[in-house]
Amino acid sequence: MNQAKANDVLVATLDNLLDYAQFHFSLEEKLLLKHSYTHTEDHVRQHGCYLKEIKIYRAMIKDGVTHVDNRPITVDLWKFLKDWLVNHIKTEDMTYRDYFIRKGVISKNDDFFLPFSGDNESASG
Repeated sequence: MNQAKANDVLVATLDNLLDYAQFHFSLEEKLLLKHSYTHTEDHVRQHGCYLKEIKIYRAMIKDGVTHVDNRPITVDLWKFLKDWLVNHIKTEDMTYRDYFIRKGVISKNDDFFLPFSGDNESASG
């Protein structure tokens, strides 16, 4: 696959990621507000920073940028996405999960992502 085609595929993938993230964040933020999560403002800010960063990577790749500081841009993108998964989802999201358990919104046995599917009566209720 040539570089231009690879960039097109990566831009399309980032478009899909942005669409899903915006959908997911919207549901998550509504749930945080509904249940008066103490750190909602900071959590929403983190979501905004994530979306902004993905948009920056998308724009650079769309413009044909292949390297940043002599590294393939995909290395930096991969590191950013990995750090997000580890630091935000496994830390920040687990904090509000614990808060929801304490408030009785979900139980310890609930699938953590179930509230976002609309199938969990106590979370969507």
